Amino acid sequence: MNNKLNKKMNKMNKNLIIYSCIIICFQINQVIYSNENKEFNGFSLPDNEDEWSKTVINLKKTFIRENFKHWNNKSIKNASEVITYENKDLILQEYKFFNYKSKQLTLYILHSSRPKKSSLIVLNPLTEEGLTDFLSIVSPVFEKYLKKYPLPKPNMKSLAQHQRMFSKFDWAMAYLIPSGLKINNSISDKNINNDTTQKFQMKYDKFVIGDIRRAIQTLRNESDFENIPLWIQAEKNMAVLSLYASIFEPNINRLDLYNLGLSKGSEILFKNKTKYLNISNALSISIKNTNIILYEDAGNQWKYANAVARKLGWVNKIKIRKFEE
Repeated sequence: MNNKLNKKMNKMNKNLIIYSCIIICFQINQVIYSNENKEFNGFSLPDNEDEWSKTVINLKKTFIRENFKHWNNKSIKNASEVITYENKDLILQEYKFFNYKSKQLTLYILHSSRPKKSSLIVLNPLTEEGLTDFLSIVSPVFEKYLKKYPLPKPNMKSLAQHQRMFSKFDWAMAYLIPSGLKINNSISDKNINNDTTQKFQMKYDKFVIGDIRRAIQTLRNESDFENIPLWIQAEKNMAVLSLYASIFEPNINRLDLYNLGLSKGSEILFKNKTKYLNISNALSISIKNTNIILYEDAGNQWKYANAVARKLGWVNKIKIRKFEE
């Protein structure tokens, strides 16, 4: 009788221990889940791919509804005009196309004059400083075609570097001049009422995201560039705008983003609306199909994207590289 009672007691004790372990594990998981939510500003990690896909669709829909009602879902085809200049083994093509507000924009493409088709196209959405750098590179070769711009001092060293690059690789470099570039530069440099400056900056940023999308579409609608890898490289605020544009366009193979964390956009972009699609979420959407390289001392600032990739078993991870100006 005692033996039977002891066996029953032992079995009950074992069950109690197992039950206690389950409770403890559950509580630990709850703490981890809570910490993850706190750590990722309230955004929890998805349980599976389907859940993440639904989240992405909702984030994009809300983002467009709140900021870009004028966008349409179709690329505007056959809307570009192309002028080609050739000199000293280089070709400069000037594309004229329209943005979502029917304003004409300019996209320059620089590549070797060799007949071989390009194997890579790199899109550079330009800031005012970037436009000056671009003109300093191409003006020694194409000065007579660029007289509509105030030309800076030629940068012969950078021109030689580009010529060496084009002699070794069948690459093409694209340069987008977004709308309102000079206006934005002049107002951001002045000590104007802070609220006025921020409102202007947000309006400008929204235009430029659409401009970058249209530049991508223009490249993909050209037979020379429609099926080759497309990279985008940009710095600071333009890096943020390029990131947002890229999540709405397919087949972006790589993003090279410089000093993303130093962008003004990380604080004021679409004021009070980044909760719908903040920069971390935008990185998390891009990372599935795009290689992302951040040139900055990022620390743990963008770790949510890598956590999503790890949870869903994606190959791509954000790579951080040191950048010295």
